[in-house]
Amino acid sequence: MSLLIEEGAGNQELLRRLPPPQWYSPADGLKTVCALLRTLEADPQQLGTEGEQVLSELLEYAHVLEKTMDRKMRWHLAVSWR
Repeated sequence: MSLLIEEGAGNQELLRRLPPPQWYSPADGLKTVCALLRTLEADPQQLGTEGEQVLSELLEYAHVLEKTMDRKMRWHLAVSWR
C-alpha cells in the first residue's frame, strides 16, 4: 500500500498510519515457494494456460531466495501494478 501511495495512488495521510514493511527469512519464503512448485509441477494445468508461466516465475523466486539465504539476508515482497 505504501508503494502505491508513494506513486500517487492514495491518500498521503494514510501513509503515516501504515505499519512498516515486514521482512522475512529466506528459509520461510523458500519453504512456501517450494511447496507451490511441487503442487504446480504435479499439474501445471491447474492454473489453466498460465500454469507454465507461473511455474517459471516460481523457479525464479526460488533462485533469488536461495541466493538471499546464502548471503544471510532477509527478503520483502513488493508488488507493482505498473
